[in-house]
Amino acid sequence: MQDTNNGGEESLGCFLDLMLNVLTYASIFLVGLYAMLAWGWVIAPVFHVAKLSYWSATGVYLVIQFFTQHSATDLNFKKSRATRWGELGIDILGDTFFLILIWIVSLGI
Repeated sequence: MQDTNNGGEESLGCFLDLMLNVLTYASIFLVGLYAMLAWGWVIAPVFHVAKLSYWSATGVYLVIQFFTQHSATDLNFKKSRATRWGELGIDILGDTFFLILIWIVSLGI
């Protein structure tokens, strides 16, 4: 007797992998927003420089990632799906916490 449920589990796994990749790339744009806000709240008032636009902040983030990311170690696609989801959640929560901290600091500037 053949197990017919295996195809459904495989389809769900592919869908979850696709959603994980979409959210990973979407988080790049979320970090661009965080960078723009942090720059406007802290760097611009302290150093009397212009505020960054959203696209400029996203570009600065991508350039920094390009020069600092170690692709051989950071892009490990053999990790389990749960591990990758967990890492994405930790990244987003960490960035959000950092943004809140930057905002609190900006109140004193």
